[in-house]
Amino acid sequence: PLLNMRGEVIGVNAQIKSDSGGSDGVGFAIPSNTVQSIVSQLLETGKVEHAFLGVGLDAIPATVADELGSVEGVAVTEVRDGSPAARAGLRQATGSRSVDGQEYPTGGDVITAVDGDRVRDEDDLQRKIDAKKPGDTIELTYWRDGTTHAVEIKLAKRQ
Repeated sequence: PLLNMRGEVIGVNAQIKSDSGGSDGVGFAIPSNTVQSIVSQLLETGKVEHAFLGVGLDAIPATVADELGSVEGVAVTEVRDGSPAARAGLRQATGSRSVDGQEYPTGGDVITAVDGDRVRDEDDLQRKIDAKKPGDTIELTYWRDGTTHAVEIKLAKRQ
């Protein structure tokens, strides 16, 4: 198990990248809520299904949002055809802009929250989607052209 400073299980160690082949290097763990969801599904149905929104993403940090004329969140860089995101009318970026040598997408929607919980980066959004099941409905809050919108989206099954 992966433990926090209070001795609570927060993940399951899964693998390590090591140049020496030993136990040194960078470790990777599966978050405990993901393990719990997968184990529950396996025990209940014998298989695991993952929820799917159907977007490509790139973080817009608070430190550059104003300079981009945007907001903090995750910019939609791709909307997959036939996906829940496409059915909801989400729009992907149409351009990009460089800030301090880093390229950021512009001209599309920026997702800012799921079910009222703030989204700050791609991993944050992915964790929120992973916590759901196919068929669950989420309220997605996004920013487009200076206005905040909210839409209910029924998640699909990842293929």
